[in-house]
Amino acid sequence: MKNDTLELKGIKVEGVFDTGIWPERQSFSGRDLGPVPAKWKGECVAGKSFPATSCNRKIIGARYFSEGYEATNGNLNETVEFSSARDSNGHDTHTTSIAAGRYVSSASTLGYAKGFVAGMAPKALLVVYKVCWLGECYGSDILAAFDAAVDDDVDVVSLSVGGVVVSYHLNEIVIGAFGATSAGIFVSSSTSNGGHGGLTVTNVAPWVTTVDH
Repeated sequence: MKNDTLELKGIKVEGVFDTGIWPERQSFSGRDLGPVPAKWKGECVAGKSFPATSCNRKIIGARYFSEGYEATNGNLNETVEFSSARDSNGHDTHTTSIAAGRYVSSASTLGYAKGFVAGMAPKALLVVYKVCWLGECYGSDILAAFDAAVDDDVDVVSLSVGGVVVSYHLNEIVIGAFGATSAGIFVSSSTSNGGHGGLTVTNVAPWVTTVDH
């Protein structure tokens, strides 16, 4: 089925934690979608190159969290990074389109292999929580995003973020995920990019659904 505008039951609100989003991509168009659910409690926070109009009926909310990063590194260098939910890296835009991008026709890679593309849940509505800055994702910013996601009442949190293997009580993703799952939110996270050797898989707490690539 290539029509993601049809009426479907159980539409979910997915919060994504990563590097932000490039809202102009066709995968995130709000065209022909219904109204924002009445249960939605969040907001679309404006910032550099990201006016509030960047949100639509697909991207229904956006926030950014940089206090942890800036406490360590100083103020953001706005010549190379956006102090907003806009993605300067491309990672979150990529992973979010895989998870919940809408159907896009005539997609290709440099003109090759043209066809339809879509994410796994093209009807899911998106809330963007930018927590990664210039390749670094600080635990305090991730925890702040988890708190916001719980307050916003999202259904799902997805993180393509992982670090080194540490005990659960030292892993901010695991700690934040525990609070989120206790509030009824499904949490999915990546296994990190550490390879396939011993002690390279992270985010393996039993309350997190861990996804390998």
